[in-house]
Parts: sequence; C-alpha cells; structure tokens
Amino acid sequence: MTEQRPSGSQHYRGSLNTLSAAIAELGHEAGKLRIDSEQEAQGEPGAQEEQGEEQSRQDPLTGIASRSAYERRLRQELAHRKRCGSPLVAQLWYVDDFDVINEEYGQEASDQILQLIAKIMKMHLRKADYIAQYDDGRFAVLLPATDLKAARWVADRLCRAAGRSEFRHEGAQMRVTVTGGYVVVREGDTLETLLERTEAALNQVKATGRNRYYVG
Repeated sequence: MTEQRPSGSQHYRGSLNTLSAAIAELGHEAGKLRIDSEQEAQGEPGAQEEQGEEQSRQDPLTGIASRSAYERRLRQELAHRKRCGSPLVAQLWYVDDFDVINEEYGQEASDQILQLIAKIMKMHLRKADYIAQYDDGRFAVLLPATDLKAARWVADRLCRAAGRSEFRHEGAQMRVTVTGGYVVVREGDTLETLLERTEAALNQVKATGRNRYYVG
C-alpha cells in the first residue's frame, strides 16, 4: 500500500492548529499566574498558600482535621446542599467518661484513646465522610449525601466498633465507648445553628447514659 502524504495546505492547517493550541495553553497558564498574583495582592491565599494552610489545620495528635478545618468544610457542604439539595448529616461524638480517664490514667492514656477512636472512625466511615477532632474528647463527623436511615446505621456501626475495642495502659485494661448526637441538615440551617443543634443532641443523649446515639 502506498503511503499518502498530506498536501501542502493540509500540512499548513495542521501547523496552525498546533500553534493555536500552544498559544491557548500559554494564555491559560498566564491567567492562572495573574489570578494568584491578584489574590496575593488582595491578601487572598493562592494555590500553594491554601495547600499549606490546609495542612496546618490538621490535628497533630490524631492526624485528622482540626475544628477550624471542620467548620470551613461545613460551610462548603452547606453551600453545596443549598445549590444541589442533597442530604447532609452532622454528628458530634464524645468519648464516654473522657474527663475521668484523664484524671485517673493521665494525659498519655487519654491521648492514646483519642488516637484509637480517630483510627476506628477512619476505618468505619467512607472516604467522602469528614472527620475532625472537635475539642477534648469530642469528634465531629460530616456525612454528605446521607439520609436519616443511613445516618442511624453509621451511628450504630461506630458505637459497636468502639465498644469492641480493647485499650490497655500500664497493665490496666478498659472498655472504651462513645456516645453521639446527630442531626439532618434542614432548610435555613447555618453554621451556627447546626453547631448548636448537634451540641444539643449530644448533651441530651449524654444525660441518659453511655454507648448510645440520638438524633436531634
């Protein structure tokens, strides 16, 4: 079979197309540089700065997100829900008797328990879910695209997994359990109202016992 070579006009058009694509790519890169420069001039973080800021929002003890990172993510999820209408569940978990554990066994033991619970949560939640160290003895969880039925299943799974864990410290063995309160995000919820509702749900269930969960 004879090889067919492109005509002169075809070769010329191909060169123009290649040149146009290269110019468009350069324009795209220049646009990105211009945006980053404008953000820096206005005090807004560029791409690299945002990446460093996100890393600084990691809780150093457990390796999961910090509270400030959680609140930022929560704002993003609320905005996404407003646009798309997808369900969203927020949970707040407490390590039962955390203050007592800290007093009786010390800071090292309580830190190890926080690391243990963080590991259990990462093992039993989806990659799409968001876990954060909320404050001493408490963890916050966001469940995107999750309805009430699925949220109950998740809560039950976390309670069971924590209850089956074994923790030993200096010869002492203890059973670690968690208690959780959670809410389904509803129309008109803001960051502030959602934090208040999850806090109230957790406080209500803590008053009734341990190793359980409650939907507010």
